[in-house]
Amino acid sequence: MTFQRPIHNVARTSCVSWDIEYCNLDVLDNPSYAKEIYRKGCQIKSATTNEYKDYNSILEKAQMDDESNLTISLPANLTFLRVSHYMTSYSQTGQKIIVENSNNLRYLDFSYWQIKQFPEIYSDTPFNVKFMDISGLNASILIHKMSIPVFQNVQTAILKNAMLSLTVGKNGKVFQLFPAVKKLDISYNNLWYLDENAFETNANLSNVNIAHNLLPAIPIAVIDLPHLRKLDISYNRLQTINKTLRDWMDKKSTSYEGTFYLSIKGNSLKCSCDTSDFIRWLFSTNVVFDRVNKNFSCTLTNGSESNTVVVYRRFHEHFGNCNSKNWLRLGIGLLVAFVIFTVPFAVIFNFRWKITFWIYRNFKRVVEHRLERKFDYDIYLSYADDMLQWVQGDFLQRLESSWRMKVCIEDRDFLIGVTKADEIAHAIAGSKHAIFILSDSYKDNEWNKFVIERVKFEKCRNYLQKIIILVKAATATCVPHELDDILQNVTIIDWDDNETGWDKLRIALFTDSF
Repeated sequence: MTFQRPIHNVARTSCVSWDIEYCNLDVLDNPSYAKEIYRKGCQIKSATTNEYKDYNSILEKAQMDDESNLTISLPANLTFLRVSHYMTSYSQTGQKIIVENSNNLRYLDFSYWQIKQFPEIYSDTPFNVKFMDISGLNASILIHKMSIPVFQNVQTAILKNAMLSLTVGKNGKVFQLFPAVKKLDISYNNLWYLDENAFETNANLSNVNIAHNLLPAIPIAVIDLPHLRKLDISYNRLQTINKTLRDWMDKKSTSYEGTFYLSIKGNSLKCSCDTSDFIRWLFSTNVVFDRVNKNFSCTLTNGSESNTVVVYRRFHEHFGNCNSKNWLRLGIGLLVAFVIFTVPFAVIFNFRWKITFWIYRNFKRVVEHRLERKFDYDIYLSYADDMLQWVQGDFLQRLESSWRMKVCIEDRDFLIGVTKADEIAHAIAGSKHAIFILSDSYKDNEWNKFVIERVKFEKCRNYLQKIIILVKAATATCVPHELDDILQNVTIIDWDDNETGWDKLRIALFTDSF
């Protein structure tokens, strides 16, 4: 609502709190409407007298405008302001509200606003609001905001019925709007999950209320709160508390000398073998619970209802057979393991000669097939570009003319019109050996990486017999790291331009590989 006269004309500057409980703007516009409604105009209650007074004579209804900036002047000593249950269909994108005289404002209530967009609220001086209530507000309108100035120094934030369940997976972005908050109330939000980093920007939190939600376990996000000393998780769907959280709370209760408070009433606790450790911990921990006698309702294994006090008093009666079940599971597991390992061993031992013969027969078949394979080339040759002249002049002449070996090289033997990748793959697959002539420039040609991959592939198929690397005018560090996987099957020759180098190559080529 907007008024033509400033608000400080309504409340004396000496008052510290005022409350507009009800205001019908139509009465301000036309006093004759007062006879048709159950309450006349605007009634404002003073915090000092706690009485209502009719201010219709000094209030006038202002016309709604489309201005993007709106200035509100507060009484200088105002500390408490409640503007709750506000509903409007009027929404302007980018509307800014500038608040004057907000120095002393400490309590602000925006609860149960029904709006489509939260306004940008600024002040001529920094806000120092300590208590903020935005219960009933649709929190999804806040998830895209990175910062709201009026929220920055809030120490107590109330977000009941704020529909946080609609922001699951994004609710951390809502909580980051309150970086200084110490007490947070997010009860009655139908929450069934909280992100692990939901409170990563709220390190000052000491009191968290997550009651009346749908959480099946205590959110792991609370573990990262160093100052937390009170947690209300009552009326959720907890069945137990796991060991990690129990140890964490024990550590907390020791740090705060037994003043860590935990509320768990109204949950669906289980009293079964799986939760026996939790029941024992419940009556041995220093954590202070919402029920001093620690009497919480729980469901037994047979489905009947009981409570933790009765179950703990008859602990051995309820859980005495739990260990026997564990031993039974262990015995069954050992028996199954014995059968799994013994039966195959017995089969292998009884048929060991037949299995050995079968392996030998198949190995022999593979070797014979390998020996009988017909190759198109004796050698597939891959070399660095700066080695071309030496390869065509000296190397090929020695291999093809003197040693009578058929060599495949890219510049001479590849067909025109066929893709280069197919030619490389076909040539390597049809070669008995592969030789690489390396220099420091070998890695500059990207196609050489593909050649290496095809050589590795054919080696894995056991069709390529020898892989030889000649390092000429370079060091062994120029060997591509792509060959690391098969280095145990590679012969590296540090080439010398004399007969010693040729002798090394001849020995590597003609020595039996089997």
